[in-house]
Formats: sequence, C-alpha cells, structure tokens
Amino acid sequence: MAFADFRAADAIAVRTSAKLLHGPPDLALPAPCAGWNLADLLAQMTVQHLGFAAAARGEAWPLERWRPGPLGAAAAEGVIAAFDAVDALDAPMSIRWIARPQSCAAGANGASASTGGIT
Repeated sequence: MAFADFRAADAIAVRTSAKLLHGPPDLALPAPCAGWNLADLLAQMTVQHLGFAAAARGEAWPLERWRPGPLGAAAAEGVIAAFDAVDALDAPMSIRWIARPQSCAAGANGASASTGGIT
C-alpha cells in the first residue's frame, strides 16, 4: 500500500507549534486537553517529537522516557529531520508512550499505537 507523503505539511505544522516557544505566550493558558495548560501541551509535544524521531531512526525509546520534560524547539527540528531521512514511508516502526487524558487522545492505552505502519 502506498502512503501519501505528508512530511512537508507536517514540517509546517511542527514548526508553527514550535514558534510558541520563541514568543511571549502565556504558558498558563488552558489547552484543548481538559486540565492541561499550554506548557503541559508543549511539554507533551516535545517528548513526542523526541520519541517519534527515535522511532523513525530505528532506535529504542523506552516507555520510561515518555515523560514530559523541559520544552525544546530542537526536538521539533529533530523529528522533522528524522522523518525526512525515512525512505520507505510504509516501513513499520515501534512507538510506545504514556497514557494521556482521553480528551487529548481518544483511545490512548498507554502502551502502544497501531496506525498504518506504526505499531
């Protein structure tokens, strides 16, 4: 099955969200996720960028590393670069993560996801 190449569009979205780290946003503003603020959401996005980049490179990213930490725009560029280097868009990759509030990730089970080639 051929997959559409959405990497350019994804890079735009990732870089746009990373711009929030360079401006004077109020990180205490509420996020769309119940009980989360903007800082919580950006911290979660940062760790996801790191984990997805590791998966794209074929590296292990143990479950215990899926803990939001310091915000970092470098993680955004890292995930873009990692996926730019992927030749086979339908190649399987293993991704594990921590559970998130249901309002943010419907169906998140805290262990793994399976979408297309992602397991």
